[in-house]
Amino acid sequence: MTAELARYDAMCRAIDEAYQIDEVKDIRDKALALEVYSRQAKNIEAERRACEIRLRAERKAGKLRRQEEKSKGAAAPSVPPQGGEASPYE
Repeated sequence: MTAELARYDAMCRAIDEAYQIDEVKDIRDKALALEVYSRQAKNIEAERRACEIRLRAERKAGKLRRQEEKSKGAAAPSVPPQGGEASPYE
């Protein structure tokens, strides 16, 4: 049981330390596979933990995506309109 708890804690730390969506998606995919295997093996506790890890990873991916969208919006340079005539306000 202690080894299972250590692996669970390690997965949670990996999610917390991830700073790219790809990293979190990889953890989520592994947790989903473990969830399916646990369900097939009728191991309810392992399935529950895998589900918790998957949900935690999905929330982290959403958070990273929102941060990415926010930073793209702030970093987008303003491009002057292209046209044949100069603006009378410049």
